[in-house]
Amino acid sequence: MAAQVVVAGAGAVGLSCAYFLQRAGCEVTVLDAGRVGDGASWGNAGWVSPSLSAPIPGPAAVVTALRSVGKPDSPLWLAPRPDPAFALWGLSFLRHCTRASNERGLAATALLSKDAFRFYDVMRADGLAVDLERRGLLFIARSAAELDAELAELSRAASHGVAAGITRLSGDECRDRQPVIGPDVAGGVFVESDGHLDPRQLTAALAALVTSRGGTIRAGTAVRGFAVRDGRVTAAIVGQHSAGQHSAGQHSAGQHGAGPATASRGSGGEEITADSVVIA
Repeated sequence: MAAQVVVAGAGAVGLSCAYFLQRAGCEVTVLDAGRVGDGASWGNAGWVSPSLSAPIPGPAAVVTALRSVGKPDSPLWLAPRPDPAFALWGLSFLRHCTRASNERGLAATALLSKDAFRFYDVMRADGLAVDLERRGLLFIARSAAELDAELAELSRAASHGVAAGITRLSGDECRDRQPVIGPDVAGGVFVESDGHLDPRQLTAALAALVTSRGGTIRAGTAVRGFAVRDGRVTAAIVGQHSAGQHSAGQHSAGQHGAGPATASRGSGGEEITADSVVIA
């Protein structure tokens, strides 16, 4: 009997997990409180950039965070508020803003990202209808010092097996590539291997691919907790979306064979039993 897996999160990460779990022979149910791809996947720039594998917490993040206080247009905006949970999160963030912690995070994420384009090729060969552009990314700087720092940061991923194809460019070379770049740009770094796509197209295509393989996607179904028996999670406990959450229909493909995880309704809400649960 195939293993039954519940994936909490119907964004790019959760749906990708669901697809590869299906390839491994699992029956998958994907749950999300909102619409498919309506969270962080909807609001991002769609970069596929293994060269940017380093985590945000690091030595430079402390200065950036302090400068961002009260500035909503900052690249890293923190809005302080009298919330104990926020304070604890902030302390945890600060504890991880060390070079050693950042290096450990880079090593872990590089293992995931270095084969990103190979995995996209696998999914596209299996019918994923997404346009992935491999035209590289250009990072620009206003001073030689900024350019040196950016080049050093981008080069770190190469030491962890990420093939990036990094080239340093002068300001004029940047303007030759992109005429809209102004005269105050001193130079740039071009990462040849990186690419981009439309994240909304990606999540819609992933959802279609997962359901075409017999998976079930239940949008508008929030995960409220987990049932634990004998030290292991055996079910996800779900409830309907609240008034503040998006409503969406249920994607199901029951005609493709055996159904996914078994659902039962208990005093704590509906339980969707599974052999494993993935939080994405």
